[in-house]
Amino acid sequence: MNIIKIKIKEIAEKAGVSISTVSKVIHHYSGVSQDTRQKVNTIMAELGYKVHYRNQNNSSTKCIGIILGKDIPFNHPYFSKVIDVFKDVIYKEGFDFVFFSNQLQSNEKTKNYLLSCREYQVDGCLILAEKGMGNSIIDLDTSDVPCVGIDVELSGDKSSYIMTDNDQIAKKAVEHFYLHGYKDIGYIGINKKWQVAKLREEGFKKALSNYGLKIHKQWFVHGENFESESGYEVMKQMLQSNQLPRAIFAWHDIFAIGAMNALKEQHVNIPEDIAIIGCDDIDAGKYLSPPLTTVLQDHEKIGKLAAQMLMDIMNNKKLSPIQIEPGLVVRGTA
Repeated sequence: MNIIKIKIKEIAEKAGVSISTVSKVIHHYSGVSQDTRQKVNTIMAELGYKVHYRNQNNSSTKCIGIILGKDIPFNHPYFSKVIDVFKDVIYKEGFDFVFFSNQLQSNEKTKNYLLSCREYQVDGCLILAEKGMGNSIIDLDTSDVPCVGIDVELSGDKSSYIMTDNDQIAKKAVEHFYLHGYKDIGYIGINKKWQVAKLREEGFKKALSNYGLKIHKQWFVHGENFESESGYEVMKQMLQSNQLPRAIFAWHDIFAIGAMNALKEQHVNIPEDIAIIGCDDIDAGKYLSPPLTTVLQDHEKIGKLAAQMLMDIMNNKKLSPIQIEPGLVVRGTA
């Protein structure tokens, strides 16, 4: 006998409601009117939909959810490396994975990562730099679903997180500039309210103060999108200033690359006129002319740690957050 698997999407379409609403009905969550609940239940009965809750101890199917925030592209030069290492580890342990990106759900209220995890009955979840800490992430963090975050602070009983020490990231850049005689230093950041971007900028200001260097507000510029074009545009904006910095720390290599293009257009020599340090050590940086000096985040170490930590939490171990020490890769721009 052939068994036709009914998907929640089909039920939602037939009932004229969202997938999230159907999930709430299935898992007996509040926030659904009695009429809607009855309509959804009637359609599920008509279609023969049955809820099967997987016994994690007995199931041969093991699955990890990966949450990639709406503003994080799938080809992100840093996180794609972390995911690649992470998946290699979990594959060896017999796990598969599913992405929950919610790219089409622009309204924060429509996002519900916890319901998605319930629907797919995942064993655990990896959360990658979700912008801010919206209610959907908070609900997941405080649930019984084991979670590990990368560049997002989690505090639930079954959660932990990994983050490269952003104070040290900024300190390594400023210290290198200071040791090589650069005193007037600018900063290229991003307007997105990403926690890691905020921490990195705060760390940069703190490092300047620690070395007795002045904070020049006119040399703090912020791009709008995670693209090299953003670094290019804000560098052009900075170049219109009457006085220019002697060095620039870019919060990410992508922005540093864009800034370098803008400087070359204006025949500004790197590093003789303006030195640049980026962050994350993406592959493209080493092939630039001159090659980019950057602060290194160890993506291989972070990917392996995230996988091992998540498996430990799934085995009911309580883990404290881990901070990773960054490194400095000195090349030709500073």
